[in-house]
Amino acid sequence: METVRLKYEDFIESEINNDYFSDTQKYARLGISFSKGKALAFTKEKDAEIRGFVFERIKKNNIPLSVEFVMSQLTTYLMTLYENGCKEDDLNSFFKQLNTIELKTVNIFLKIYNLCIDIDSYETSSFILFTPSYFIKKYPNPFMYNRISEQNTINTDNLCHTAIVFKNVKIIPGDDYQIRSVIQEKTQQFLNLISIALGYKQDALTLNSSFIHNSTEYHLLNENMVETSSSYSSDNSTFGRGEIRLKTNLFFNNHKNLFTLLDEPKTALQDKIFKSIMWLGKSLRNENIGDAFLQISIALECLLTRQEKNSFINPSITYSLSETLAFLVGNTKEERLSIFKDIKKLYSLRSAIVHSGKSNIEIKDYYNFFNFVRQGIYVILKLVEEKKYQNIDDIYSYIDDLKFS
Repeated sequence: METVRLKYEDFIESEINNDYFSDTQKYARLGISFSKGKALAFTKEKDAEIRGFVFERIKKNNIPLSVEFVMSQLTTYLMTLYENGCKEDDLNSFFKQLNTIELKTVNIFLKIYNLCIDIDSYETSSFILFTPSYFIKKYPNPFMYNRISEQNTINTDNLCHTAIVFKNVKIIPGDDYQIRSVIQEKTQQFLNLISIALGYKQDALTLNSSFIHNSTEYHLLNENMVETSSSYSSDNSTFGRGEIRLKTNLFFNNHKNLFTLLDEPKTALQDKIFKSIMWLGKSLRNENIGDAFLQISIALECLLTRQEKNSFINPSITYSLSETLAFLVGNTKEERLSIFKDIKKLYSLRSAIVHSGKSNIEIKDYYNFFNFVRQGIYVILKLVEEKKYQNIDDIYSYIDDLKFS
């Protein structure tokens, strides 16, 4: 579709009443022009033509705005055209308006529930952690923490948590969908990283950025429909999931290479590591052990595969991944042979899940697989720091040197 021509007669007018354009099979409502006292619509065909053209254009030009935001801006633009007595328009002015929208740099504040630090604040290049009391003293925002003084209640302010501020985040003012997407992405990245650093499912499932979590409330009933037992959380909140108290400086010093991956920009190798970490973090935070096990295998594939386009993992690739990981985490010939056999065995469990639907994974198998991949990530992060490796071929050259030295 090269362009769209829009004329005044394309706008269909109606009196403003409860029945205007009730035939939704024929009309797509646009809105109400109060200046002219008319309800407006397009035919379904014209509406599909306009919105389809705009969607293809923003997709083709990689305009960094959410579709929802663009469509809301389009509605405003079309209403303005009508009110100005549109003679003819090809929507070029609309796209010029979109191109004038600029990113804004902001800091984003969130709460990470059930996590505590043992110092007032801890700062990295990409985020700052605060204890709530220190944040309130240092930055007295009157509309934040307005319930913290309430006693004997569980609320978003006085429940155990750490405040996190993501620094210098690019957002599009007014684009709520984009802003929410950025916040969700930043939060999930942090939670995945800290989960991997902690290394245990229970810890990972304890962490939450939302006061209300999605745990399932259930009640067991006997044949007479009388409750025999139940499971639910207090007020369906994060309360009761436990607390994680960090030795903050020691914790982040031990995992500094992990958290530097939140910085931009990344090398090709760092990008692979980061993608692997995101899958490994999802695995820890997934309550379904079978799905979580599969996510470890995806993390391994993201980390070590060189053929990105081929998603089919054949036996030779399985052998290569197992061997490479064994050389990364093992130190002696005997250690590497043992690890190689273990990883191949674990990978056979992955195949059983994928090809036959079997998911009777034991927790010890989960942690064995998880810890091998986690160790591999930490070794590669150290190699990046010490040897300045930038792509996956550097890692395979390093492995070849180990093999033939």
